[in-house]
Parts: sequence; structure tokens; C-alpha cells
Amino acid sequence: MTKKSFPFILLCLLLTQYVFSQRSFYFGYENGIKFDQFSYFNSVGNSHSDYQLDGVLGGYVGYYFNTFTIETGYYKYFTSSPVLRYNYSTKKLDPNDGNGSHGSSAMNSTVIPLRFGKEFLFLNKKVFVKPEIGFSAIIGRGDCGAASSWGSNVDFDNNHEMIPGEGNSTIGHGFRTQKTNFGFTTGISAGLKIKQRLDIYMKGNFDTSLKPLYFENITHYSPDGNVTATNSFNGTAFSWEIGLRFYLKKLK
Repeated sequence: MTKKSFPFILLCLLLTQYVFSQRSFYFGYENGIKFDQFSYFNSVGNSHSDYQLDGVLGGYVGYYFNTFTIETGYYKYFTSSPVLRYNYSTKKLDPNDGNGSHGSSAMNSTVIPLRFGKEFLFLNKKVFVKPEIGFSAIIGRGDCGAASSWGSNVDFDNNHEMIPGEGNSTIGHGFRTQKTNFGFTTGISAGLKIKQRLDIYMKGNFDTSLKPLYFENITHYSPDGNVTATNSFNGTAFSWEIGLRFYLKKLK
């Protein structure tokens, strides 16, 4: 080894130590609230969009290398449909005003994401901001098909099926579109690093799917004339989560 090659070899050793000191497997947990966007359209041309509050929770594993990350996990997305306040005079929906929801476990989904992120570090590597982008597999808890039914001012026949009641009434039947779907996810998180071993953070996500996940066929019955409608969830959702992440190897 010549004297000229020694600085080069030393630099390579230092860079190698730095690169591998900034790599680690990790695992984490997230939970929070989720707002699913529902879109209502009826046969007389009236429409309405509403966001239904639900929950999300799950865990994940990932690999950290020089501020870049790759993650996959297992999440539960809970879904319910907002109660519709239909005005039989105007043939429009009145504001929901948080008047509840309805649904069944068949509307819920298991989501398996594949996410790629990049950390930006501040304040001596104690504070981070991380944008992410990725893909998701969306698997329905129930099979595709009938998922829920609901009604307002209804009666029941001999088979316990809903039938229109006297005067104004509404009947809706909900359906899961398919067992498996795919979508995209983007997000950004910000938090604190504790001794380069533990991250505590808050995260905002935007999710969407390639195809609709759920829809309802609705009929509003009235002596003035019936109106048919569809209320659908196309997979568009916003979520706000709290997360913890633990590294198997302490970062330097």
C-alpha cells in the first residue's frame, strides 16, 4: 500500500462506516381517524358529497437507509355509511350535521401498503419530516355483494324484507363491489427522534382506490313520485394518525 493510496482507503472506510451506521430495520404502530368521502346522486339530478368519520389502525415493518425508507404493513380500515337526511319536498339531501352512520363489518377492509419515504432532519437530527408515496392492496373483510341494508319509515313483509311504509319512506341496500382492489397512498409525517432509536410522530394520509369500494342503491318513496339514487364510496379518504416507530439498531 502506497502513501498516496492511504487517504483514499481511509476515506472509503469512513464512508462505509457512515453508510452502514445509517441503516436499520424497524417496526411501528399507527392508529387514528379516517374521513371517507361518499358521493350521492339521484334520478332528478341532485347530488351531495359527505365525509364519514371512521377509524384506522395497523402495524408495519420497514428498512431505513440513509434517510430513505421502504415499508409494508397490515392495517384495518373501518368503514360505515353516513345517515342520509332526504327532503321529500326539494328532493335533495339536508345537511347531515353528524346524525350518525350505519353499516356492517362487511364494509371494512384490510389494507397492505408498500410505501417509499424520505426523511428530512432538523435540529441536530432530533426532528424529522417525512413525505411518503406508495401503493396499496385493499382486501374486503366480506365477499363482494350485499353488505348492508337500511330504511326510514319502513314496514316488513312475511319474509322480514323491508317494504315502503305509509307516506314518505326510504330503503337502501349496500353492496361491496369486489373482494380485492388496489389503490395509491400519499402521506406526510412529522415527529421527534428519541436517542436515535424511537420515533414519535403524527401523520396525515390521502388514500384512493382504482375502482369504487362500496355503493348503495336507494329508493325514496313518496306519494309525489319515487326517486332513485346511488350513494357510493370510491376509496377517497383522508386520515390523521399517531405513530410509534422502533429501530432494531440505533442510528448514528
